[in-house]
Amino acid sequence: MRVPASLTLVELQSAFRDIHAVLRPFQSLNPNLHGRRFQRGNTSVDGFDFVTRSELEAAVATVTEERLRGALSAIIAEHAAQHVAGAIDELNVAGLSGLLADAQTPLAHQASHNNSGGDALKLDDLAAPDDNTDLDASAATHGLLPKLSGSAGDYLAGDGTWDALTAQAAGTYSPTFTAGANVDGTPAQNGDFQYLRLGSLVIVTGRVGVDPTADGGTTTTLGISLPVASDLADSSDLIGMGTLATQDGAVIIGDDTNDRAEMTFLAQSTASEDWKVFFMYQIL
Repeated sequence: MRVPASLTLVELQSAFRDIHAVLRPFQSLNPNLHGRRFQRGNTSVDGFDFVTRSELEAAVATVTEERLRGALSAIIAEHAAQHVAGAIDELNVAGLSGLLADAQTPLAHQASHNNSGGDALKLDDLAAPDDNTDLDASAATHGLLPKLSGSAGDYLAGDGTWDALTAQAAGTYSPTFTAGANVDGTPAQNGDFQYLRLGSLVIVTGRVGVDPTADGGTTTTLGISLPVASDLADSSDLIGMGTLATQDGAVIIGDDTNDRAEMTFLAQSTASEDWKVFFMYQIL
């Protein structure tokens, strides 16, 4: 590698002076040039020896590709060290565009995702959540709706569970009467019995003619079937009363053996009387 003949020594000296600070690692390419200056002739000024053109050409001729690569690597390493944290030319990535090679911890920016923020997030644009109850509402905190039960008749209860709607119905029916103690013949139904169902509660009203066999306060009983079946567990699961203008009233309780209502009264007459009955019970 030689210096072109068209390049004067003065031009070479000027060029080397301009890049001397950058090319300091190149001093290792030829130790003979270390600490010497470029100037025409081979004189000494202020204790410095000056490099002649012939010496410069000889030095350049000794530069191999391998030594040049080594010098360049040293330059790059020295330059890179100036940009690390705490160095004289530390780089700050603020304001730079593009992506960094290394993953970065983002700065606090939650406010930008709030409503009316610069980068507001829409709930319907987020990915589908996991199929769990982590975000369900509770009695203590607000939250999301639990997963639907899939039944059109269910409702969401206050404890966060789905429950079936209780039936509400009203109508009439013709009960089956069962003659008990001191009843003569078959009791007569005087008009339809009416009932009202409110969830698991049933209310019944009606009229029935009862003909006692004996009077004088004789205990008389009559069984009345239910409009909506119930598995009565105790006599107190059904309660009601019967009224008659000519004597004391009747008591109606649950017959838990036969799952029906049982009316009891003390007969004061053997005449057939039209009793007005009212009772209610739980569907069990």
